[in-house]
Amino acid sequence: MTTIKIKPCHPSQGEFVLIEKTDFDPSKHELLEGESLGAEGQGDRVPTVAELLAARADLLAEHDNLQQRERELAAEKERVAKQAHENELAVARNAEQATANEVEAQRLRDEAASLQVAKDATAAASLATSTEKPAKAAKA
Repeated sequence: MTTIKIKPCHPSQGEFVLIEKTDFDPSKHELLEGESLGAEGQGDRVPTVAELLAARADLLAEHDNLQQRERELAAEKERVAKQAHENELAVARNAEQATANEVEAQRLRDEAASLQVAKDATAAASLATSTEKPAKAAKA
């Protein structure tokens, strides 16, 4: 005969009541702290009501934490999507600016070439004038 200790139903029963393990009914009885219904030698035991309530409270708290994390992740996902869109717009603006910069660079190269042609023409004219003057001076 194996007995277990359960919590008393009435203060007149003392600190605990001993009953046969086979008579235990979880709808009527509550195991005393540290007692177990598990098979002898195997270490299996039924958790106490207090342990079950504590585990339930832990699970509910973890559930709340997970829901909060999901809300935070959803907000972060939205922020990242918004940033990605802003980055795409910036890429488009940068491409337009690069094209405008290339057009301006080509315009400046063309202008520099025109100025070089004008400078070369002026230098050639100046050279021609300076070479003609001594010849004129020699005739005079």
